[in-house]
Amino acid sequence: MVMYVITHKRVAGSFWPAGYQRLLVGASQNITAIPQEERKNYLRDDTGENIATRNAQYSELTGLYWLWKNLPGTENVGITHYRRHFTVQPDSLKGKINEYTDGLIHGPVRLASAQFMDNLLADSDVVVTNNQVVPGGMTVAEEYAQAHNAQDLQVVHGIIQRRFPDYKKAFESVMTGTRYHHYNMLYTRRSLFNAYCEWLFNILFEAERDIDISNYDSYQQRVFGFLSERLMDVWLRHNHLRVKELRVVKAENEDDLSIRNRLHQRFIKKQS
Repeated sequence: MVMYVITHKRVAGSFWPAGYQRLLVGASQNITAIPQEERKNYLRDDTGENIATRNAQYSELTGLYWLWKNLPGTENVGITHYRRHFTVQPDSLKGKINEYTDGLIHGPVRLASAQFMDNLLADSDVVVTNNQVVPGGMTVAEEYAQAHNAQDLQVVHGIIQRRFPDYKKAFESVMTGTRYHHYNMLYTRRSLFNAYCEWLFNILFEAERDIDISNYDSYQQRVFGFLSERLMDVWLRHNHLRVKELRVVKAENEDDLSIRNRLHQRFIKKQS
């Protein structure tokens, strides 16, 4: 039971709960950012079977792929980010209130330990981020077309129709909906993790052959990471998985977990 923290740079991690492990992605290029004496604290996505050299196009997914292909054992597994973490609170108004109240009384927001996540899997299949509403009243497909290249999503649609036709209904349902789970973050049993990766990378590797990114800027070249954020919901919906949603906090250090600091910064912004 491990939560792997995907990062492309040095992270202290002193505020992380038990069961967290750093995983450096794009490691061959990014290892120079890690002091020599700290490198032993990081797993690397450029060992064993890997796609580390495609990190600029796949973002955190090069870490996901490395875990799938090289991680031994059958323990529960998940990924989070160096600056985004699951909290112990559910995705609900009550969860938000509890998070703020607990933080004001006790200090920092509590992050979810691997053991906490394991306990959630007793009555759920996958733990994911809060299911966010697409802004502006748009559908998931419309929002993707506004932010990225609509044709790339159509390429994926065609692949699903050809290779995974039983997923067509779920794909179209998600794309015409108004919510999806962001950030490619999840925690689940190893068997489901493997099944998800098998399905996802079959689609993305075929899409990579059909999508020309030669004229994309560095942001849009992360296309396969963007596509996978939407595809996760397709997989969840088609397989009728029991989903547990947790609130996510953006934090690179312990100060970022302080409710008092966050309220103070919000107040300053309103006054400026």
